Amino acid sequence: MNKQELDLLITLKKSPFVNQRTLAKDSGYSLGLVNSALKSLVEAGYLRSDFALTKKALALFEANAPK
Repeated sequence: MNKQELDLLITLKKSPFVNQRTLAKDSGYSLGLVNSALKSLVEAGYLRSDFALTKKALALFEANAPK
C-alpha cells in the first residue's frame, strides 16, 4: 500500500464514501489517482465493492494506533 492509498483510507474513515469526485476533493488527490487507488484497495481487501472499510482496514488502523 502506498501513501496515497493510506491517505484515502484515512479520509474514508473520517467520512463515508459519497462519490469519487467528493473523495478527490476531500483528499486533495486527482480523480484519476482516486479511481485507481480505490480499485487497488478493493482488490487488496481493504474496501468492499461499495467502498466501505473492511475488517482488514479497521485492523490496520488498530495495529498502527498510538499505544
